[in-house]
Amino acid sequence: MGVQHTHEKDLFWNYYISLKNDLEIIEKYIEFDQPNYKTYSTQLAKLLLESASEVDVVMKQLCNLLDKGKSYDNIVAYRSTIKKHLGDSFLNERVCIPRHGIELDPWEAWREKGAKNPMWWKSYNNVKHRRDQHFNEANLQNVLNAQAALFLTIIYYRGISQAEGITMDEYHIRNAVMDTMRDLNPEDYFLRLKGF
Repeated sequence: MGVQHTHEKDLFWNYYISLKNDLEIIEKYIEFDQPNYKTYSTQLAKLLLESASEVDVVMKQLCNLLDKGKSYDNIVAYRSTIKKHLGDSFLNERVCIPRHGIELDPWEAWREKGAKNPMWWKSYNNVKHRRDQHFNEANLQNVLNAQAALFLTIIYYRGISQAEGITMDEYHIRNAVMDTMRDLNPEDYFLRLKGF
């Protein structure tokens, strides 16, 4: 056959890279700066729908790693499992876009008392189900947060899946996440975990 695979494909990471590349194209036309956060467009709607949908896919896989045998039908079920098993290590993570001086906190709403779903998630559902009324929610701010959430979820999923069988206390979780960051395309500095 002449073609051999030397490692397992990472479908989640490859899909994220494709979405991130699309966002970098938008970056050429919209400056990633506070005055433009409410800018919305068809391309941003596409990225919001694709990024948040992928968060749903990867989050379900992450939750299944953390607590096998449960049913994960929606973001409320994800929130419960993430808070129980990853707590502060996941919920307090920040994602940066260094070249724009932007820091994102995509899961901030999950830390609040009476935890709610993030605004970008609500906007994703609004655009998905009632685009005629909520198209303006397909904006840069929501897309940046959805992509940050996807990035963070993939990093944790990959780190925990590679460390499966190891005690998952906060120390080991952090090391698994840092190892994953080092393994994944270190030259790509578009999105980074804060402090890495």
